[in-house]
Amino acid sequence: MYLFENPVLQRELLVNLRMTRAFALLFFYLAILGLVVLLAWPQQRQLDLTTNPEAARRLVNLVFLGQYLLASMMAPSFAAGAITGEKERKSYEMLLASPLRPGAIVLGKLLASLCHLLLLVFASLPIVMLCLPLGGVSIYEALAAYLGLILSIITFGMISLATSSYFQRTSAALVVAYLLILPLALVGVACWIALAERGSLRLILTVGVLPVVCAAICIWLFRETAARLLHPPDVGSEGKEVVDLEVESNKPWGW
Repeated sequence: MYLFENPVLQRELLVNLRMTRAFALLFFYLAILGLVVLLAWPQQRQLDLTTNPEAARRLVNLVFLGQYLLASMMAPSFAAGAITGEKERKSYEMLLASPLRPGAIVLGKLLASLCHLLLLVFASLPIVMLCLPLGGVSIYEALAAYLGLILSIITFGMISLATSSYFQRTSAALVVAYLLILPLALVGVACWIALAERGSLRLILTVGVLPVVCAAICIWLFRETAARLLHPPDVGSEGKEVVDLEVESNKPWGW
């Protein structure tokens, strides 16, 4: 029930991926990325793949860092309203009363929120691979960059989902998620640029250290969010709009 028979995940995917804006976002995302690669492509009449590897490296870094920042800023917009949206639609208590376990709800919301964003990232992979024949960047570095990008998106999505469980409104959860994610994204960009001349060390950190850090953050936030759903402190919020406690307290007994 956590993954293959998760009704929360199935419902969210059917609703989100069939919307017109999903196809429009995919088209414009790839169109902008392709335009950036076209404008930054070397302009030599006879392209020599060995004369200017630094230009190719700058091109790949430009595409990757631009995609990293864009995906990092898009992750909260996909995940920060996953749980607050249920509260705003007055379906939060019905979701908690379902036979689903809290962990299944959290996992379904996380995967449904990030599935479209991960689809955008995988769809851009052929455009980035076009830059590899220019030299300067190996396929292992490109794959490690995508691994770091995917892990960062999952971590940022989990942070956004955790903030969504703590607030009643999507706007509040979105602001807090951006305040938490933006410094982390800037630190990631700074580290990637600072280690540009030490490719082997950057590769080791991306493949060996980053997965451990991201897994630790995601597991901790996942357990905290599931525990909050198991013992929700904000259940009964819908009743406040049906019964005004102040009005009821002023009524005489027997009414």
